[in-house]
Amino acid sequence: MNRQAFHLRYRNRRFNLEKQLMVSYLNGLNKVLSETGKRVLQDKSIDNVLSEKEIANILIKHVKGSTLNVWNMGMFYGLQDAEEAYGKELPLVELKKADEIMKHKVNRELLSDEITNITKLTYEEFQSLGLGDVSISLVKNALKMVAVISKDYRKTMINIFMKMIMIGGSSGEIVNALRNGIKELETQNKYISQRIVQTETTRIFNGGSLAGYKKSTVVKLKGWSTYLRGNPRTPLKGDKFDHLGANGEEVSIDEPFMWTGEPMMIPGDENGSPENVINCHCGVYPVIRR
Repeated sequence: MNRQAFHLRYRNRRFNLEKQLMVSYLNGLNKVLSETGKRVLQDKSIDNVLSEKEIANILIKHVKGSTLNVWNMGMFYGLQDAEEAYGKELPLVELKKADEIMKHKVNRELLSDEITNITKLTYEEFQSLGLGDVSISLVKNALKMVAVISKDYRKTMINIFMKMIMIGGSSGEIVNALRNGIKELETQNKYISQRIVQTETTRIFNGGSLAGYKKSTVVKLKGWSTYLRGNPRTPLKGDKFDHLGANGEEVSIDEPFMWTGEPMMIPGDENGSPENVINCHCGVYPVIRR
């Protein structure tokens, strides 16, 4: 398999799914603001500010479908890549049915601005094909983004609410103040949010791809593909871990990659050190030995 062509394809696929997850995440934040506004209009009370748990539940509800979809699409593309590397058609009914779903529903819409409209439908259809074997641990890792912002959002909303009550603000003024405060917080947290979504997309997509390779039954080895244009980690510039050197490392499908400096089953492995996985854009490719 041409690694350069593979990684270009991987980057395009991953970008679309990352965009989808980010849209869902931002929709969740908008819902948090909307729910707070409704409560404030009903009764000017600090009790109406959403709790951390309520904020987390709203965000989880919005991102879970997209998270599962990243896994499912990773698995589907993994099956596709396995078939290409194998050089002939795999006898997998699931792959053919999933391919039809892709042609008629997913590709067309993932590239549009209406990507969130198909998340639930796509996930349910992939589930019906047996392609929804989602790793709970991977999903839990993706939902870490919730914990990062819940406390900050609640603290910001309470501070604004108390200030507006003290100056005798009307319900409309309180809602506007909350909206402006949340927008300011979103700007401050934009980099953090993007970093979390990028990191978790890599982790989940590669996890799904690896599951697809295993499901194909013909892939016995896997390879590490580094995005060379993305300023990869390397000890040559003082980094602790080595993604530049890991490019092209090939190991048994059930064994960890070792070149980065610690065992990693996939790029973005949940067991990897933060310095080894945060903002990683590396991919995993199938290797066929005849």
